[in-house]
Amino acid sequence: MLSAFKNFFITFLVAALIFGAIAYFATQFLTETISGIFDSESNELDSILNPTPSNTESPDNTNTPGTDDRPVTDPEEEITGESFNMLFVVTDYQPDMFTDYRPDAETLGQMQNESAADHFGVLSAPFRKTRAVSVVLLRADKERREFTYTVFPAATRITTSSGDHTLGDLYELYGLDFIINTVSGISGLTVDYHLAVNVTELYEIVNAMGGFPLYFTKELYYNGFVATSEKPSPETANNLPLLYDIGKNTVDGSGVIALMMWDDTTSAATHTERNTLLVNTLSAILEKLTSLPEAEFTALYDRICTEGWVETTFTPKDLVAQIELIYKIKDESFIKKTLDYPGRFIAATETADAYFAPSTGSAITLFKNYRKIVEDNS
Repeated sequence: MLSAFKNFFITFLVAALIFGAIAYFATQFLTETISGIFDSESNELDSILNPTPSNTESPDNTNTPGTDDRPVTDPEEEITGESFNMLFVVTDYQPDMFTDYRPDAETLGQMQNESAADHFGVLSAPFRKTRAVSVVLLRADKERREFTYTVFPAATRITTSSGDHTLGDLYELYGLDFIINTVSGISGLTVDYHLAVNVTELYEIVNAMGGFPLYFTKELYYNGFVATSEKPSPETANNLPLLYDIGKNTVDGSGVIALMMWDDTTSAATHTERNTLLVNTLSAILEKLTSLPEAEFTALYDRICTEGWVETTFTPKDLVAQIELIYKIKDESFIKKTLDYPGRFIAATETADAYFAPSTGSAITLFKNYRKIVEDNS
């Protein structure tokens, strides 16, 4: 009896130890497994509620430009000046070189009052016309942080009460104000300032500022009358010398006249090249001016206005008020771009000259956003 009980006790003890060990390890396994499940779910929940920035969404990239490539404005940055549109107009008037321009109104009145014999044939002579060879609008946009150039081609056909004329010819027919109003009408933009200069005075301005660098994609030949990128024949090479070779050149007063007189409209491609050239020239001039210390720039502009080299509504006082914004043209956070005026180039025929047919409706739509920003700050 005692022996049977002893055997039962030993068997019970061994079983307890075995099942105890099994229960311990099973419990630990279940605990770790369940804990892992809850940890995983907790981590997943935490990742949803508190996401970790990825490489493309790091805090360092908070100012990454949007889909329109426009940098985000720093709300702490204060820039003096207001957004504005300025129209630059250059004419081909060169009274020092040509003497067959129409006399001014006062001289013409005197000639009419004098004896006809004294001015035989003068009053009915085919006088040389003065054309606007460059019409470029610059939008300095503080809110968008943009400087935008748009060329209004001199060959743009405009319908007036006296018929169809090119934009360049409107200068002789109706004057500068008519061109300004025309640009505003076919773009929907307000021209806040204008600056008009003839090539003779532009010569003086460029020489006074020490010239400016410009990269040429084509050679430029010029003899004081004719400017062309077409290489002259060996027989005429001496009469049409090379002024600028392909590459970076420093443009002086004579060179800027050649650039303005270089008006090749033989094809749609050369028409586009002409527009690009005008934008590059104006941009290079502004880059050179804003590379000067502000005091030197303002002194030079004061001289330009005092000498009467320009006809402008942008006074030296306006320059001082806008100079901080103007100098942002060298700021990499500001976008510099060109908006082409919508339309199509019409090649010359045997009976008609080449011209640019504007698409006014498309232009009004294109400039709509710019118009809103400028008007809101006027």
